Amino acid sequence: MHDSDVLFRFTLQVAAAAVDEALITLWELSPQGFEEHDAGAGDMRFVLYAEPDEAAALSAALLTLVDELGMDGGPAQLDEDRIANENWREAWKVNFTLQRIGRFVIRPSWIEYTAAPGEHVIHLDPGAAFGSGLHETTRLCLQALEALAAEPRRFTRVLDFGTGTGILGIAATRLWSCEVLAVDDDPLALQACQENAERNDVAARFTLRRALPPPAPPYDLVLANIQRPVLLEHARALTERLATAGELVLSGLLTGDEAAIRAAYEATGCVVRERTQDKDWIALRVGRGVP
Repeated sequence: MHDSDVLFRFTLQVAAAAVDEALITLWELSPQGFEEHDAGAGDMRFVLYAEPDEAAALSAALLTLVDELGMDGGPAQLDEDRIANENWREAWKVNFTLQRIGRFVIRPSWIEYTAAPGEHVIHLDPGAAFGSGLHETTRLCLQALEALAAEPRRFTRVLDFGTGTGILGIAATRLWSCEVLAVDDDPLALQACQENAERNDVAARFTLRRALPPPAPPYDLVLANIQRPVLLEHARALTERLATAGELVLSGLLTGDEAAIRAAYEATGCVVRERTQDKDWIALRVGRGVP
């Protein structure tokens, strides 16, 4: 079997007490995504994949994480094996089924579904990118979009920062007649986003970039479902790209991240208008000035 036909699979078993700490590092190591499986009693099993030329670096980083969490009799265990590249692509189908989040229905291409009245169907194949609708942060963002759609306002310019599969930008096009700028520094994510936009017949409304655009003209809706360090680093940049009466939805955050995120965005002149939570994850709806 050639190297191009092989993927390295890393399985990290983490005890309940160490899950939050592990997630912060895993998002930094693999922002394009990883699998999460409930291992019972609050324990979690995380599965990450790497191409052969990336495997050594990821293995070393994961071993460091295991050491930091306390290997000896402790809360983390790492296993490594190799699988055929095709098997990895098929593995997504086992864990990714029809999902309902409010009026949104996330449908992978291999499942047939007829929409009921009032439902918004998103055809999505996640591939290697994060954003399948399975994770709590993605669900929180979709719920935030639905809540905004219930208000008497319209959004025409949407910035989806850290777009992943493009699920949030596509969801926005289901709710409003808007143009979407999808930004992600991972080329695999942009490829998945482009394919999913085409799959949902909204590719003409999408522009894809690997970096943020200039601040003007501003966006009336900014979506940022990405890990805490990136949100902190880009607090002012995201705020500068938000229209005066715009809405900024932040997620990818654990409850322990909230104080730092609030402080960073309030320092740019924003206020938190709404906070939602799903398990240990939160989303913040932020705007300029007084709510």
